[in-house]
Formats: sequence, C-alpha cells, structure tokens
Amino acid sequence: MRIFQSFRKTITVSMLGVAILAVLLVGTIWVCQEYLRFDAMSTSLKDEYMQRQRDLIKDEVDRVLQYISYKRAQTESQLRANLQSKVREAIAIATHMYEIHQGKASEEEISRLIVEALRPIRFNEDRGYYFIYRTDGTNVMLPFSPELEGTNLLHLQDSKGNYTLKRAQKIIEESGEGFLTWYWYKPEDELQMRKKVGFIQEFKPLGWWIGTGEYVDDFEKTIQNEILGWINNIHYGEDGYIFVYDYQANTLAHYKKERIGQNQWQFRDTNNMAVVQELIEIAREDKGQYLEYVGTVRPSTGMPAEKIGYARGIQDWQWMIGTGVYVDSITDQLAIMRVDLERKIRKNVLIICLVLLACVVIIGVLSRVLARKISNDLVLFTNFFKDAASSGRKIRTRDIYFTELQGLAEAANNMVDERTRIETELGKVQNQLLQSRKMEALGLLAGGVAHDLNNVLSAMVGYPDLLLNALPEESRQRKFIEIIKESGQKAANIVDDLLTLARRGVAQRHVLDLNALIEHYLLSPEYERTFEEYPNITVETQLDPNLLKIKGSQVHLQKTIMNLVNNGAEAQPRGGHILIATENAYVDTPIMGYQKIEQGEYVLLTVSDNGVGIAREDLDRIFEPFFSKKKLGRSGTGLGMAVVWGTVQDHEGFVNVTTSEGGGTTFELYFPATRENILEEVKRRDQIEYLGQGEHILIVDDIAEQRELAGAILQRLGYTTTSVKSGHEAVVYLKSNHTDLVMLDMVMDDTDMDGLETYKQIIRFRPQQKAVIASGYAETDRVKAALLLGVGQYVKKPYTVEKIGVAIRQVLDGDNG
Repeated sequence: MRIFQSFRKTITVSMLGVAILAVLLVGTIWVCQEYLRFDAMSTSLKDEYMQRQRDLIKDEVDRVLQYISYKRAQTESQLRANLQSKVREAIAIATHMYEIHQGKASEEEISRLIVEALRPIRFNEDRGYYFIYRTDGTNVMLPFSPELEGTNLLHLQDSKGNYTLKRAQKIIEESGEGFLTWYWYKPEDELQMRKKVGFIQEFKPLGWWIGTGEYVDDFEKTIQNEILGWINNIHYGEDGYIFVYDYQANTLAHYKKERIGQNQWQFRDTNNMAVVQELIEIAREDKGQYLEYVGTVRPSTGMPAEKIGYARGIQDWQWMIGTGVYVDSITDQLAIMRVDLERKIRKNVLIICLVLLACVVIIGVLSRVLARKISNDLVLFTNFFKDAASSGRKIRTRDIYFTELQGLAEAANNMVDERTRIETELGKVQNQLLQSRKMEALGLLAGGVAHDLNNVLSAMVGYPDLLLNALPEESRQRKFIEIIKESGQKAANIVDDLLTLARRGVAQRHVLDLNALIEHYLLSPEYERTFEEYPNITVETQLDPNLLKIKGSQVHLQKTIMNLVNNGAEAQPRGGHILIATENAYVDTPIMGYQKIEQGEYVLLTVSDNGVGIAREDLDRIFEPFFSKKKLGRSGTGLGMAVVWGTVQDHEGFVNVTTSEGGGTTFELYFPATRENILEEVKRRDQIEYLGQGEHILIVDDIAEQRELAGAILQRLGYTTTSVKSGHEAVVYLKSNHTDLVMLDMVMDDTDMDGLETYKQIIRFRPQQKAVIASGYAETDRVKAALLLGVGQYVKKPYTVEKIGVAIRQVLDGDNG
C-alpha cells in the first residue's frame, strides 16, 4: 500500500537532515582543508615572492634597455645639435676677430689670424675639428690634411661617389647654412665605410663657409660612456644594482667601481657555476631569461646568499645588461607566518563549530516557516484550478509569497484574460458574420425589388417627356407632369442604390487616385446641392500629396465619398465641421476595430464630423439598408451607408467607426494600395537628387511582399540590393559581408530581435554601419531609441519612391538633419 506524505512534513524533515549532514561534512572538510592549505600556502607564498622578485629585476633591466633605446634614437639628433653649436662658436670667434681687426689689417692678415685661432681647437674627446672653404670650393683650412689647403676640392667625391662639396655649395647658396651627410673610410679602418654628419655655415665677410663633422659611430661611443655612467648610479631595493659586461666578460658597469675594466670570464659561484658566462649566453639569445646562483657577498650582510639574476643583450654593442636580487629573506618570513597560521586555525575551528551549531537551529526554524508558506501558495493554486473551468476568478498575486509562483499566478491570470478575450472576440466575429449574412440577404432582396421597379419606373420616367413635348407651354397640366417626372427620377435613384447594394462585386477595376476623386466631388453639382441645404457647415480637406493608388470603380467610390459627406452634413443640421482626409497607412499587426483590419498597405480615407454621434446600441446597425434615426422625408433613401459598406467590401477593404454621443463620428475606410504603376512612377518623376550610385543596400523585413517592393524601388533608383527576412539573418550576413546601408523593419515576427535589437547587435561588431529604420506605426519610443543609437532616418510605411529615395540618399551622404 502506497503511503502519501505531507508536503510540509517532507520539507521540514528533508531540510533538517540536509542541514545536519552539511554541518558535519563541512566541518570535517574545513578542518582537513585548513591543514592541507597550510602547506600549500607556504609553497604559494614562496612562489609569489620569487615571482615578485623576478618581475622586479626584469622591470629594472627593461627600464635600462628602454633608456638605452631612447638615447640611441637620439644619437644623430644630439650629434647634429652638437655640431651646430660648435660651428656657431667658430662663427662667433671668426666674427669677433674680423670686427676687432677690420680696418687695422688686410683681409689676408685677418684670414690668417682667424685660421690660426680655429686650427688648434679640438672637441668631442679630441675627435672634432673645424674646416674652412671658400664659396668656390677652395680649401682654406684642413687641420689633418694641410697639404690640401689652397686646393679647389669641388670635384672631390666621398666613398659612395657623391660630390659632397657641391652639395655643401648648394646649401650655402640656398640657405646660408645646413646639415649634410657623407661617407668616408676611417684611417684606422679602411675596409668599412662609415657615415659622417656635418654642419656648415656661411661666413660672409671673407666669402667662406666654416664647418665641422663627426662619424656617427664615434659619437655613439660618447653616448655609451654617458649611459654607463648613468647605470653605475642606479640602486633599487635593499641591495639591488645593475651590472654591464661585454660579450668577452669585461666589466663595463658595476656598483663596485674597482671592478670596472676587470675581466670576469673565469668567475664562479660556490656551486662552481660560471655565472658571467651563463649570463652572457642568455644575453646572446636576446629573449630575457632568469638564472639562479649564489652571490659571493651580500652587501647588507657580507655573506654569500641565494640570488636570482636576469639578463638581456644589446647585440650590435655586444653588451649584456643584467641585475640580480637575493632571495634568502623569504625563509625567515615563512617561519613567522607558520606560527601565526597555526594559532589562527585553532581559533577558527572553535568559532566554526559554534556557528554551524547555530545554523542547524536556524535552518530548523526556517524550514518549518518555508514549508508553511509553500503550502499556503499551493492551496491558492488548487482552489484556482478547481474554479477555472466555471468562473473567471483570478489569483491575487499579492497573496503569493514566492516570486517564482507569482510568475505562475500571472500566467494563470493571463490564461483567464485570454479566454475572456477570445470569447469576446468570438462573439464579435459571430455578430459580424450574422451582419454579413443579413446584408447579403438584403442585397438579394434589394436586387429583386430593383429589377421589378425598373420595369415600372421606365414608363414613369419615359412617358412624361413625351407628354411634355405634346403639350403647349401654357398648359396647366405641364406642372403636374413635371412633378411626376421628378418623382420618377428620384425613384430611379433609389433603384440605382438598390442595384449597387445587390451587385456586390466590381466588374471592372482601374488604377485610381483617391485624391482626384475627392477633388472631383467637391466641384460636382451634388456637392453644391448638399451644402445649399446646410450652409453653416464648413468642409476641410487634408489630402496627402504622396498618396498611393488604389484599384476599383470610380462610380462606386465617388458615391461612397458623397454618402459619407451627406451623412456628416445630416448629423449637423445647425452647422458644424466636416474633415475629409487621406493618407498612406501600413498595418504591421492586425487592428481590432469595427472590423478586424488585416496586415498590409492601405490608402486610408477619413471622414469625420462634429455631429451628435451614434448611440452604442445603434453602432452595429448603421450599415443596414433603410436603418435611420433621422427625420423621414429629409434624409434620403436610407441606403447611403449600406452602399458605403457594400463598396468597401467589393474593394476588399475594411471599415472602422469611432463615435461618441455628443462628440462626433469618424469613418475610416481602408482600401488596399496598389503598386501596379510603380515602374511608370519611377520613370515619370525626376529623381536626380536622390538617385543611387550603385551602393549596396541590405533590406531586412519579415514580409516577402515588402522586401520585393523595396527591392524594386531601390533597383530602379540605381542601387544594388540583398534581402533577408529576419534580424538574425541580417547579423549573420553582415559578419561576413559589407553593405553601404541597412534598411531595417522595426516590427518583425522574430520575437527576440525587432529592428532596434537587430541594430544593437550590428553595431557591436560594425559600429559605423549606416541604417534607415521603417515602421507602419508612428514614431514610437523604440524608433526614437534606434535614432539615438545612430540610425540615420525613420521612414513610415507604406513606401513611396520619393520618401524612401530621399531618406536613403540623406543617410548615405551624411545629411541626417
């Protein structure tokens, strides 16, 4: 026999059992882990310490290398500055001597005095000297080749065959001073050509130019000496310093000045390791590596100690740059930490036992409270499901304690709301079906009556004309016969409405401009007769100049416009206002109005008045034939609104009516838009300002017809296009393809990615992507959010050639204003 357990008891016992087991298990594991962690921590601390020391010495060596790289990069610029300053000094000396001897001695004597003053001057560790040339290339002074003095060396070539003096002559002629480079073999090394840099400046009083030059590699030696001097002064940490050896183990820099210049190739530590040789080998590989060895004497203790070294090489200088740190101090630190850790373990073991014991008690209490609350929530759901089939009672979410169950309660309440909505919508659909069948039956009846009446009325309309032609003008019977003819004509109009109601189907359809039909009606005699009777009514039109076309019957549509205007006039016998408006409309998702308006592109005709409105109980009957609340004899045949309904149905459109008693009535007629003459429209208009130039457009829309329409328009405007049906497909496409612009539909069936979310995904990997967003709705908050993120333009559906062309051109050209 199966035993059923209480949910509350099961929760309480289970949580207490788990809590007690967890206390014992966690306590045991924690104690064991603390002892294991003790050893692991010692190793980890030593490793961390060693790593910090490695990082320290690497950073110090890298800092020195960065400084050396900087100084080397500045070598030629420093050399140029040095040479320029030296020539400036020579010019100053020559100028001073010329000025004090001018007029007292001849130019030849002054020249000799200046040459004698400049010839012995040396600089840059005695490598630097001055040379002097006349502007025609004749040498005046050349201290290391005096035999060439007085010789014209204009055609002298350097080691690369360049005419150095000709270039110097050109510099003096154009600028009066400047730098030049040439190549020459050094006397001590005639096998390798060396680069030399010089600076020259014109000395106008004697028609000279004075200059000096220096081999770049000679000057680099000066830089090396500066760097070594700087390195010798580096100290960091407790005992840290930088040492430098060349690849032959000659000491170039060391904190002990007496070691500089000594060769350490044979130096070995207490483990017989050739330390300097190992470091030089590391430097030659130029990867930067560490070396563990024993330092001979630690500066702070005077005793040998373990040490870690790090070295890098400068290959073209044949230098090894290195440093090292002593690492024996970590042993003492670990011993101190071991004592502290053992004391902490004993203390924490006691604390954790007390805490876990308290947790067992608390968990026992909480488990009972939790089980009680869950049980209460489940009772609410049980009662709900018992009543759900027979009533619309909902769960009060504020009575649910748990958030997860609140979500379930909301879902259950939504189920009730959805059922109520479906029942209401089903009732409305049934009423519309009943109304449609009633209209069809009345149409059949009206057609039969109209057929018989036409036979009768043909005589009433035809014979009065014959009688009038036979009677003299002064006959008293003419008046009565004309009344008979007028009455017959009115009856014929009624029959015509009956036939319109019964025909239910437009035999021939043509592409029409609804704006033109409205303007034609406003100039018609029917319009004039209506407002002769209602002179205090004003009519306003708001017609969209870019209205799309529709397909249908001109006669039926004109009569529909007339009947709607007449209805508005009759609703305002004391005067008022009628608005006739047209606009393009795109329905993204079906609209539940007077009729269910399906998704698609429409031309919307709106006629609204400020009349007395329609009572709620009469709203479902306003399109029935002969239904009227107006005064008999003054309100027509009673077929006007029935003709409106029949015409809209014949044109496969939809009707929406909004009204309130005392607040006016608005009729909205949705006629399907047509694109049959779209290509002719493109050819006919002048689109020079917004034609494409072969740019590629990615069209993203979940409706195939909209993708095809947008593609047809854009291709005619000169663009190339690719179409995808969802945001996910657009993201995948753009990850491997380029497009100049993305045209995004805002509302798509993809529940995870509408237009805004798709654009967010795109700009994560392509932040500069240009885009236009389209929607059948007005400019919603999500559309505005997309514009703030960087979307260039918003286009309201349905598309027109000019609207889509101008928007895309502005975004591509960067004009989003």
